[in-house]
Parts: sequence; structure tokens; C-alpha cells
Amino acid sequence: MSIKDIPISNNQKKKLLACVKDQSIFFQDENGDIVVDTQAYEALKETLQQSPIEELLKLDDLETLADYVVFQ
Repeated sequence: MSIKDIPISNNQKKKLLACVKDQSIFFQDENGDIVVDTQAYEALKETLQQSPIEELLKLDDLETLADYVVFQ
């Protein structure tokens, strides 16, 4: 299992939480960090035919970064 940490601003965290509503894709830990399951997110992207997290944060594919991505 691989994990990638990516620092983001509080404003970006709020936007991220607003753009992805499915709790099976991510959870927010007690520190406020957002943990994204990249396999579940990949399935959502196929359903939506778009990449909301990458578009919002201007990132490459999350799936190529790690199994889980933590936005701090």
C-alpha cells in the first residue's frame, strides 16, 4: 500500500469536500486531513466522465501517485 501526502490550503480542502460527496471515496481524519482511496475515485471518474479532484487542484491522475492520497 502506498500513500502520497499533498499539502493544500484550507480553502482548497473546503472546495474538495464540496466537489466529492461520496463518503466511500474519501474520509476526513481527526486532524482535518482528507484521505482519498484512489481506486474508488477511479470508479467515480469513469461514472462521471470527468476528474473533479484533478481539475480542482490542477493535478495529474491521482491513481498514478499512490493507493491513497492524503491532502493536508
